[in-house]
Amino acid sequence: MFLRPLLQDNLFPTLGYAAGPGELAYYGQMKQVYNLFESDMPVIFPRLSATFIEPAINRIIDELPFEFSEYSQRIEDLDAAYVDRSEKIDIEDLFSEWKQKVKQIASLKKEKVAEVDQTLNGAAGKATAVYFGELDKLKGKVYRAVKQQDQTQLNRIRKIKQNLYPGGNLQERSVAAIYYMNKFGLGIWDNLLASLDEGETFDQHKLVEL
Repeated sequence: MFLRPLLQDNLFPTLGYAAGPGELAYYGQMKQVYNLFESDMPVIFPRLSATFIEPAINRIIDELPFEFSEYSQRIEDLDAAYVDRSEKIDIEDLFSEWKQKVKQIASLKKEKVAEVDQTLNGAAGKATAVYFGELDKLKGKVYRAVKQQDQTQLNRIRKIKQNLYPGGNLQERSVAAIYYMNKFGLGIWDNLLASLDEGETFDQHKLVEL
């Protein structure tokens, strides 16, 4: 695998190579291999990496609390993160405090029960565990209630993720640019050029609004 670019560069001398994100990491491991064969590795620089933001996505993306890169996460993780960031009460803190207080009370009561009959200590512990289980069920119901209230926003999260990271990959790895040309016309390239600064290097992913 490592010898392919080496052979390629010897057959077709290369001054510089525009590499994608994966290739940059790949070539980062290659320098010593070139040295072993007394060859000069070409200059490796990042190619343009960009994502087109459709108008329908651009209108709603600022209403959600996520950065572009966060949409690479699983949809379940995004849902949970949104609920955590938008909830009116801290659900985790509420139930954690509730359990802690029950635990303190239960410890004292278990001692009283044990004074009556040591064999009931296990039953007392089981009763506490059952109560904790019911609290966990209630917490799940609270999360689901919040989720239902925010379903519109959660649907938007799915829409944005599907546009930015279709199939879990960067847009450019899953959707050909011709799709956007057909949908929005050749003007997409004007938008792309307008998003670039003179002399800009492509070391950061570009977001291009259509």
